[in-house]
Amino acid sequence: METVNVIARGANVNAFTGNTETIALGVCVTRQDGEPVTGLKKAHFTARTIVAAGTGVGPINFIIDHGANGGTLPGFYTLFLPIKDGNIWGKGDYIFAVVIKKGSEGSGHGRKGDAMAIRGQTLAKLSIVDA
Repeated sequence: METVNVIARGANVNAFTGNTETIALGVCVTRQDGEPVTGLKKAHFTARTIVAAGTGVGPINFIIDHGANGGTLPGFYTLFLPIKDGNIWGKGDYIFAVVIKKGSEGSGHGRKGDAMAIRGQTLAKLSIVDA
């Protein structure tokens, strides 16, 4: 299994104290040599709240692959997450664990076509503020 580099940052987008809007996590995934990891799907990502000013997030609603279909940013993804169980956002800081896992140990032999199993993880911080 190949370990990949993962960087993630949070953005509240339209989520503010007291509402239920979706948040976004911008994620960059690269190999150890700096080459972008392309073709990741929603199933390859996990994002969980590990520190929260209020409630946590639910499962990922959808992702945007900024390198797909001729996109100019391979290896960059945006994950959209709802607030958990219809709760409302509380003012303060939230920290999320972001994990990327594709394939399993022993799958793939080499890098061509991103066939090799990969794994990486990071933390992302997001602040919910008053509107």
